[in-house]
Amino acid sequence: MNNKANNGQWGLITGCARQYGLGEAFAKNLARKNVNLVLVDILEGELQIRAQELIAQYGIEVRTVVLDMGRDDIIAELTSATQDLEITMLVCNHYYLSAGEFHTISVDEHIKMMNVNVRSYMLMAHYFGKKMIKKGQGDIVMVSSLSAIMPLPFNVHYSSFKAYISNMAEALHGEMKPHGVNSISVIAPFMNSADAREADIPQWILADTNKVVKAVISKLGKRSRIIPGFSSALLYFIFVRLMGRTKGLSRFGKLIWESVKNVALEKKG
Repeated sequence: MNNKANNGQWGLITGCARQYGLGEAFAKNLARKNVNLVLVDILEGELQIRAQELIAQYGIEVRTVVLDMGRDDIIAELTSATQDLEITMLVCNHYYLSAGEFHTISVDEHIKMMNVNVRSYMLMAHYFGKKMIKKGQGDIVMVSSLSAIMPLPFNVHYSSFKAYISNMAEALHGEMKPHGVNSISVIAPFMNSADAREADIPQWILADTNKVVKAVISKLGKRSRIIPGFSSALLYFIFVRLMGRTKGLSRFGKLIWESVKNVALEKKG
């Protein structure tokens, strides 16, 4: 395959194997800017498909890393895959969700969610952020969600993890900006991703993943947090401002659980 001349920059994106997902949208956006990519996901088959699509369509270099982000040795694996590269863009987009009533979910499941959704984000921000600071440039995107500012019953731990991610990204922006490194928290709205297409969620609230990515990229270095999408602002206004936080969030949590319950329970087997 003939790769067009590129700028030598590399981005690393986690959670990018699923078609229609936000990770795929980030990959395509960066590929259009001629950024080479390291793609990380646990879904090997789909990951290879996404990689071949990007190579064929944009002529960039792509490396794939099949990795469970809950493992203890993720930094060793990522170091091995990127030791000869300068990663100038890090997009942390992976997640693991086990939805349901808090006390019906096993402790092992809660710990797994913690390892994937919190520990791995911290490790990646520390490892790659330190390298970016040394070089004096770089961008870190941490994908949180609306549940970070609207805590959800039936998604108790997940919404707590997303709040951690959002706070970490914003705090890091303040620390790293003077060193030439940008960090941004993405309060991701409900999007037209693969999971949302399977769930019983009204289509009008689903934001387009490509528009979300473009909004995020445009605000890098300018903001520490972004809440893209009209539907997010509307839902927050209805369920928090109009209904009152306690009542509204309880109703919102039940509404979302009823929308995704069947899909969540099927994935649990």
